[in-house]
Amino acid sequence: MLNFESAFQGNIPNHNEWCDTWEEYFTRNLTFIIDLEREVHGADPEMDALSSDVLKKVVPRLLRPLETGGNKIEPVLLHANLWHGNVSVDNKTDEPIIYDAGSFYGHNEFEANPWRAARYQFNRTHLRAYHKLVPVSKPAEDHDDRNALYAL
Repeated sequence: MLNFESAFQGNIPNHNEWCDTWEEYFTRNLTFIIDLEREVHGADPEMDALSSDVLKKVVPRLLRPLETGGNKIEPVLLHANLWHGNVSVDNKTDEPIIYDAGSFYGHNEFEANPWRAARYQFNRTHLRAYHKLVPVSKPAEDHDDRNALYAL
């Protein structure tokens, strides 16, 4: 049985203790989600093999370059559950309202991960607008692959 003290995103704990690198933080939280999946649905050798490859190969390949070779990311406070169902407009002020946050400090590009899914009304148009305000991190050529990883 998993045992912890953390903030919650719905009924899923958000382990938001500080880590020295984004790669470490992301790996810890993805590992937790994979372990939770296994606990709920049982072992699956194919899923275990794929998960191991993602954690040991894909995550380091895509996230380590963000903080090596002179690159650095500044952790920002993320909403972390930003999709059209959590966005509205105040009827009196016409100002945007966002709610149902699962906030933590992380890489700014993580914020856009739900927008990749076709079921959400946010899409690549929103992503381009977001990146006019918040530039793509270096190495920029890995941006789409990082977005796919974050969408897991």
